[in-house]
Amino acid sequence: MAEFQVDKWTSLKVEEKGEWGFTLLEGWIGREGDFKPNFCKREFGRKDAKTEKTVPVGVKLGNGEMAVTVALWLLRELTGKEYAPVGEKAVQGKLDDQDVPF
Repeated sequence: MAEFQVDKWTSLKVEEKGEWGFTLLEGWIGREGDFKPNFCKREFGRKDAKTEKTVPVGVKLGNGEMAVTVALWLLRELTGKEYAPVGEKAVQGKLDDQDVPF
């Protein structure tokens, strides 16, 4: 999927991760024009057996239907207006129909 340039140093990219659904990644564009994700350190595991890993900075959006619901929620938060996919009706942040609009 294509990248979106937020400013000189920040780009966003949506990746599809199979069964994990969609993820919104933060990164930057390299000299060759390729997307380079930013990384952060996170702790994983139980309290007594934590391990630290370096992972890309991202937000899990869920499957296709949930990703659309997240996008509609974000639009409402930013604009204060109600949005819905074409031909569908949004009710309290959830879609009425089970069909994904794409």
